[in-house]
Amino acid sequence: MLFLEGIPLFLIELGMGQKMRLGSLGVWNTIHPWLGGIGIASCVVTFFVALYYNVIITWCFYYLFKSLQVSIYLTDLCWHTAVH
Repeated sequence: MLFLEGIPLFLIELGMGQKMRLGSLGVWNTIHPWLGGIGIASCVVTFFVALYYNVIITWCFYYLFKSLQVSIYLTDLCWHTAVH
């Protein structure tokens, strides 16, 4: 589906948008008013993908900073007090 529909629609949208100097909503509305839903759908999908990746990046930063903190439980481990 991505190669058959997604990439060709994206390339058409980019080319037509540069030619008409419009965004994704305006391009499809200019071609035909009924096609305005394609522009709205692409904006909604882009929003949800950006939201999804921001959540993933936030979890990565959360666990990165948590791993850099010294925990009380790490100092109570048996190999910290073992004598060699």
